[in-house]
Amino acid sequence: MIAHYLFHHTNFIMATSINGIGTTFYGQSDFESDGSFITTKWVIFAYLPIVPTGSLRVRYAEDQGFFSTGTSYEVLMELPIEIPQVLRIWGYVLSFGLLLSLLSKGPDAIWKFVIFGGMAALPYTLRRYAKRRAEAGTVDLPPQRKTGTAPAVKTRLEDLPRVSTCPKCRYTRKPDDYAPAWQCPSCKVAYNKVSN
Repeated sequence: MIAHYLFHHTNFIMATSINGIGTTFYGQSDFESDGSFITTKWVIFAYLPIVPTGSLRVRYAEDQGFFSTGTSYEVLMELPIEIPQVLRIWGYVLSFGLLLSLLSKGPDAIWKFVIFGGMAALPYTLRRYAKRRAEAGTVDLPPQRKTGTAPAVKTRLEDLPRVSTCPKCRYTRKPDDYAPAWQCPSCKVAYNKVSN
């Protein structure tokens, strides 16, 4: 409730932080073949996720370049908090903290290096595997129930609600602009583009 009051009364979707205090996006899950994924916005302190404030289906809006410190997202849909993703992020942070506390115990330095390196590479490896599965179209659907109900139809990107306000500069489209795909005139970010 406190996080909702602090961070949702302003309608700012994008995360901002200064020296590890503020809000940021952590996690990427449920990849689609168009490159979109679900991420969760967090209240952070010392870069550690404290309270989730919401989840979004996003995709990268533009290529930032090698020395960039920011990331631009195209927000496709606002979602309720993705509980499994929140639990995975908290579990990863807690297990990483437990691993750091155990590094001072035990005699063998090679095993410590292997375990620490494996934990550090785990998010990148799982994210890459999920992207490949989404691109290949081999995402596993949950098994069908015995009651005869069919699994839900996969949502197409064209059926998602369209973005009509730029999350970066808060520019709102005019009602006479009927084109579904548009570009913000002030920050030059494209929205609602459907890749074929």
